[in-house]
Amino acid sequence: MEPKDLRDVIGPVIIRKAKRMAGTYKIEVRPNRESGFVGTIPGFATIVGRGRTREECLRDAQEALVAGIATMLHHGGCPLKPTPIDRKTELLNIRITPEDKGLLTKAANQLGFKRLSEFIRHAVMDVARSVLDDRSAKHIAKGV
Repeated sequence: MEPKDLRDVIGPVIIRKAKRMAGTYKIEVRPNRESGFVGTIPGFATIVGRGRTREECLRDAQEALVAGIATMLHHGGCPLKPTPIDRKTELLNIRITPEDKGLLTKAANQLGFKRLSEFIRHAVMDVARSVLDDRSAKHIAKGV
């Protein structure tokens, strides 16, 4: 059986509503070694976008989100309320050597980041989440 286009199954009114709703959700894009970038949406564990560039990934994730929301609406479901978009209001000042900055800039460029600060933030947040996930797993294993 051939997969059908979403528009063949779900009416245009629901698709328009899904597009409006999808625009209110935050899409988190992270570098990924296999596909370039992966985009996820908090609250929608099964909706994932991929792309060679950040922009391609965002488009793919947005399309997948519209399809997911439209499907929920079509079947009488109600999507979760969107997570508020992060407002980065805190400033962190760090000092590094010129060599460190060169290395970080090169890595950021290779991964497609437009700004060094975004690369550093993503890298550090990934490490922080990993450490906290690791600790949570150890607490669960110990029965804490």
